Order: sequence, then C-alpha cells, then structure tokens
Amino acid sequence: MEIVVNKARSVLNLDVKTDRKDFTDRFKELTVALEAKGVSLSSLERQLPGPFWRIRNDVIHGGYSPDEQELELVVTWVKRLVTAILKAL
Repeated sequence: MEIVVNKARSVLNLDVKTDRKDFTDRFKELTVALEAKGVSLSSLERQLPGPFWRIRNDVIHGGYSPDEQELELVVTWVKRLVTAILKAL
C-alpha cells in the first residue's frame, strides 16, 4: 500500500522527493488531493491506513504474527484501497 500511495502522490505532484512525513500524513494528503479531483474514499477507507501501518510495524519490528482472520481482513481492505487509488489516477 505504501508503494501505491507514494506513486499516486508522485503522479499528483505531491512533494514526493523531499517528503519526510510519516505514512499516515502522506495518505491523508493523498485523500485530500483525490477529493479535489472528485474522487472520494469512504470514511472507513480514509481511517484504515493508520491502524494498518501500526499493525505492519508490529509484524515487522515487534514479531507479531497475525492469525488467518486478521491477515484476510488486512489483505481485503488493502486491496480495496489500492484499487480505489489506482482507479482515481
């Protein structure tokens, strides 16, 4: 999801190269830019990247291992978000 968000920000000329913001801030800026183009994400879609990013950090840095149900939930919503972003470009 981070790669898609960064690529979309690049396509929309959102200060990618000098950007040192965390993922949640970058995603929020992307949603604002998409809404300016007439593309809106649901309230849930706008809120999920923050918690997903924290889960990602727990998995990568904290050794957390999600169960199948948790993994399926994350994969489903990430696919939904990525598809929405790519359609908007």
